[in-house]
Amino acid sequence: MDQWSPAQKDTGGASLYGGMIRRIKAVGGRVSGVLWYQGESDASPKAAPLFKQKFIDLINAIRTDTGLASLPFYYVQIGRYVSAGDPATWNAVQQYQLEVETALPNVGMTTCLDCDLDDGIHVGTDSFRLLAARMANLAEGRVKRGPRPVSATLEGNKILVKFDQINGHLTHRGRLAGFTVHGSDGQSVPMIFRARISPKTQDTVELLFGGKLPEGANLWYGYGKDPYVNLEDSLRMSCPAFNLPIR
Repeated sequence: MDQWSPAQKDTGGASLYGGMIRRIKAVGGRVSGVLWYQGESDASPKAAPLFKQKFIDLINAIRTDTGLASLPFYYVQIGRYVSAGDPATWNAVQQYQLEVETALPNVGMTTCLDCDLDDGIHVGTDSFRLLAARMANLAEGRVKRGPRPVSATLEGNKILVKFDQINGHLTHRGRLAGFTVHGSDGQSVPMIFRARISPKTQDTVELLFGGKLPEGANLWYGYGKDPYVNLEDSLRMSCPAFNLPIR
């Protein structure tokens, strides 16, 4: 994000932000919206805690510097990264990106967490068609954003995860996967033995588990740098990585 600092708007090609503003001015300020995919480089102990505010400041600055207060801004939540190491900062950036989606008007996010890769980090060529369709859906504004978590509540030996922003109904290809329970120390506790869309309502996922939930239990979807996830809706708008307290 530092390379996109709005403070460098007058530097022209010497900075990414300055180069962007120069190009916008070169076409007479005519810009219909922003499509954005960035955040991997900020998944570090030093940069991650600052990411959310810097991202909000960037969106506001672009709107100010273009004179377009309602300029649409659509972006992709960072996806998979096949690498070793603590995933905490990677997941933190993903969570901040999810939170920014509701922090500003005329902003929307999609995800490619379920996409194939062509190397350890870059989205595969075959998956770009799917990602492009999701971005187009956001830009056209004709569909909902895709499954967004509302709550995770305990009911006996089930965790009920409620979603909104669903087009049609929740669905998945193959065995539903991607949910994990974590204690207050952040450690994953293996206990979910079945995940399914509720037979009672199409906006809820039921997670059946065995044992006792740890203190301060949280539910993650898409935990880690390289998770396997497959929850989406009828239009293939996918569920982003998220973290919710279990109530």
